[in-house]
Amino acid sequence: MKFKKVIYIAAPILAWAITVFVVFLVSKNLSQVGLPRELQLPYEVNPPELPKLFVVQSGSMEPFLKLGSLVIVKPQESYAANDIVTFSPEGGKETITHRIAMRRYPEGTTFQPTYITKGDANEEIDRGEVKNENVVGKVILSVPFLGYGVDFAKKPYGFILLVIVPATIIVYEEIRSLLLQLWQAVKKIKIRKKERAPLPKASILIPSIGAFLIFVGISGAYFFDIEESLGNILGAATDFGEPAPSPPAPGKIVINEVYYQVAAGHQIGDEEDWEWVELYNSGGSSVSLENWSIADNFSCDNIPGTPSIPAGAFAIITFQTEANFETIWTLVPDGTLYIQLGSDIGNGLANDDELILRSGPCPDGASVDHISWGGDASAFTPSIPAVAADGISSERNPNGIDTNTNADFVNQSPTPGT
Repeated sequence: MKFKKVIYIAAPILAWAITVFVVFLVSKNLSQVGLPRELQLPYEVNPPELPKLFVVQSGSMEPFLKLGSLVIVKPQESYAANDIVTFSPEGGKETITHRIAMRRYPEGTTFQPTYITKGDANEEIDRGEVKNENVVGKVILSVPFLGYGVDFAKKPYGFILLVIVPATIIVYEEIRSLLLQLWQAVKKIKIRKKERAPLPKASILIPSIGAFLIFVGISGAYFFDIEESLGNILGAATDFGEPAPSPPAPGKIVINEVYYQVAAGHQIGDEEDWEWVELYNSGGSSVSLENWSIADNFSCDNIPGTPSIPAGAFAIITFQTEANFETIWTLVPDGTLYIQLGSDIGNGLANDDELILRSGPCPDGASVDHISWGGDASAFTPSIPAVAADGISSERNPNGIDTNTNADFVNQSPTPGT
């Protein structure tokens, strides 16, 4: 076999071996494919905060951040309401990219704030508050759909197609060019016939087999995920069975809306008979209101029967029957729970009043939610501003938000059941 033919046989084998070996060494120093780790230096330094890349994997921020977008996130000294940030709810590896709905200082302004977040496409705010140290950074740039390519490249087949194959072609061409130049130089050298005999042609197989074994060893370790550690063999399971379902989040009932300044068009008879209170379950499980009660600063009413509010659902507390109520409020969604009291709520709600929802009968049940408005500051200081005219209610915006301040509420047109 002529040397030139050897070049064409050996070059691709060597190219594959070198490529896989280099990729193996590089991957050992990467925490994720394509994402560099922090440099391991022999001394302590404070490296600058560099931007990080994340792929949007849900539609919770549509239309601002489309599914499959690649977002660039950069840490900031502080974050404000309306900033879109990436954060880890529990400080772990899983991250969420949502908009800051509100910034709070539960321990005072001299301490780090916490954030209430919400997806633009979600109706409800996120559960729990995000600590400042769990915020990865603010979204400074997004590229629609580029995340699909990044996600593809992180999978084994995408890594092979986008990294190993192109690298192999480049290395192969370089090796072939180098060996051909070497062959041209060797041809110019006259070799005497009496010099020692050349190696047998079969010896060419030695480097080829060696390169092949290197390739199989490295690629096998990569694709089969078998590793020896302290005498124990760890292997990737082929069947993990059904994962245990996560328990649903507990229910959380809040006084979501109160309508006490009833317009003439919203009543038939006495105004107090047409006042109503809306409850909302912002949690993940149903909550039974059996033996619960609701009170203002004048009187207390026990909630009758055994009503239960499903997760994400509403209930209307009123003196009216469901049929009477819907003669006035014709757009109440189907499935809204009605709780009819035997008398007006609190014997009539005043312009300066409070409401206390208790998880027990009058008057000793534990307080579940407490709000106040107008000149009554028993729940909030300052309280919710009194409505400016008839036909206006005070409502949490967004539904279920509960920072225990008057900022949770806005005065607007009533929306019972929504």
